[in-house]
Amino acid sequence: MKTTHCVPVFLQVHTRRIQKKKKKEKTKKKKKKRRRYRELLIDLSILGLLKRTPPKAPRRNGHEEEEEEEEEGEEHHGDLF
Repeated sequence: MKTTHCVPVFLQVHTRRIQKKKKKEKTKKKKKKRRRYRELLIDLSILGLLKRTPPKAPRRNGHEEEEEEEEEGEEHHGDLF
């Protein structure tokens, strides 16, 4: 049986808070994983086991990453032609 009545405002606020809290925890976990991975790569690069350079701090804007990829792509295109 579906209810068609509106949810009281205090419950809406409550569920929004819960959702916000869950999202915050999820982003915390993601940040923790990224930090751990970055530290691992840095440690490996110090030991000389890793050939590529460790990633920089994560960028907040996707535009900067795209620009960097385009620059790398331009170099490859220059080699091909």
